Amino acid sequence: MCKVTIGLMVYNEAKYLRESIQAIKAQSYDDYEIIVGDNASTDGSSEIIEELATLDSRIRHIKRPENIGALQNWNDIVGQAKGEYFVLAGGHDLWSPNYLKCLVDALDNNKSAVLAFCKTQWIDELGSEVDTLTSTLDTSGMTRLGRFVSIMYANQHYLYGMTRLSSMKKNRLQMEIIGSGEIYLQELVQQGDFVLVENERWYRRQNREENEALDRLTRYRNVLFSNTKSRTNFKLFPHFQMMLHYLALPFLLKSISLKDRLSLFFVYPLIIIRFVPNKILLDIKWLFKKGCAGGLD
Repeated sequence: MCKVTIGLMVYNEAKYLRESIQAIKAQSYDDYEIIVGDNASTDGSSEIIEELATLDSRIRHIKRPENIGALQNWNDIVGQAKGEYFVLAGGHDLWSPNYLKCLVDALDNNKSAVLAFCKTQWIDELGSEVDTLTSTLDTSGMTRLGRFVSIMYANQHYLYGMTRLSSMKKNRLQMEIIGSGEIYLQELVQQGDFVLVENERWYRRQNREENEALDRLTRYRNVLFSNTKSRTNFKLFPHFQMMLHYLALPFLLKSISLKDRLSLFFVYPLIIIRFVPNKILLDIKWLFKKGCAGGLD
């Protein structure tokens, strides 16, 4: 039994994969396993993973015969994790040297926390720092309503923090909808705090050009989902589906009292404002674009 499971999701990451795994192996903390969910890569990533796995018994290569989508890849890795804590890694990203140790210490020393995270430093293709740090909020001391609202308006970089595996498994994990990670985080934050570790960094690589909202929806549709049914459902108002899941949360949360669950109904106006009209209008544009392009298969 190890302390930490590192889940490494890989699909055609050969360009940076060695560097990313080396950043893990160079950590000052070494009580971990690495589960690599290789989502039917075709660019040589599989061969790199096999080579490195033969040199380090902590690396377990799950080579998928077909691409099951990023969401199901994540769920399967979590399902096979054996550590007390779980942390997600990217096949093109890097960590500062004490990243694992400091996150473990934060959870060991704060029993009310379910997740520990660091600030995000963006890097370019060469690994040079670009732009400014991206940060998310430490939820310590917030009420349940405060935590709910904070997650709703924060970025999803929390997903790359370190989480108590027992807390993760009380959730529904990733569903095949847009914004699934955010719904998962909402369920998780109702179990405890997300705490910030100040001095370490997750180095997130900019490996694609910025694009328009409709182009991002196309990418999400192609990358996230595992099967034709999910991809077909995605065409029909994806943000509206996300809003419905948000509105259902007070009914579905199992980790809180009925009184606390009822209090979450007070955020319904904020949920509606977030999605209507901007996100719903984007859904209409998406449906029109795919219909005109004959892409509703």
